Amino acid sequence: MDDLLELTRQAEASHFWFHGFRSFVAPALRDLARGRTNLRLVECGCGVGQNLALLEPYGRAVGFDLMSGGTAPARRA
Repeated sequence: MDDLLELTRQAEASHFWFHGFRSFVAPALRDLARGRTNLRLVECGCGVGQNLALLEPYGRAVGFDLMSGGTAPARRA
């Protein structure tokens, strides 16, 4: 299972779809946050936690996933 999670982490870090998703979502987050940096944010279904870094500039970001091992890479980051 750890090998699969590592492959998922690598794909989310480098695959064009995830880069496109983040470039689409980042301006929307910036607009919604309206300069606030003290928000509490939850990413439901965070997988390996690659998107948490996208949320952190706006406050405290936490993630959870049904697959408990998936969040371990995020905790190490």
